Amino acid sequence: MHPMPTLAEDRDQIRDLYARYCHTIDSGAADAWAASFSDDGEFVAGAGDPIIGRDALRAFAAALPAGSMHHMVTDLAIDVDGANATCRSSVLVTSNGAIVVTGRSVDELHRLEGSWRIARRVFTIDATS
Repeated sequence: MHPMPTLAEDRDQIRDLYARYCHTIDSGAADAWAASFSDDGEFVAGAGDPIIGRDALRAFAAALPAGSMHHMVTDLAIDVDGANATCRSSVLVTSNGAIVVTGRSVDELHRLEGSWRIARRVFTIDATS
């Protein structure tokens, strides 16, 4: 039996998950990006329909041209409660050196088989006026 991770270990693993989330979606690694979510994970972005489940998440990521964007997730405020966590963060996306979108995410995460996964990510784009 493994000891329960400390709060610092959980937060470090969650920060690493977000770094890999950004690197994989930017490089076109759709399978790896989708794996940052739970099997029934949900991505809610803007006014569109939620993207639900690994297959739909993989298809979403695969449709983005590799190397066309640079995602950054910053200011992570992570609250852990056992095998569940919430994370509030700021998001910045650039393309060709220009900012294309900024916003905020509120995420629900679950520790599954020892690894943190995003269960539900709600991304809200900042108002532009």
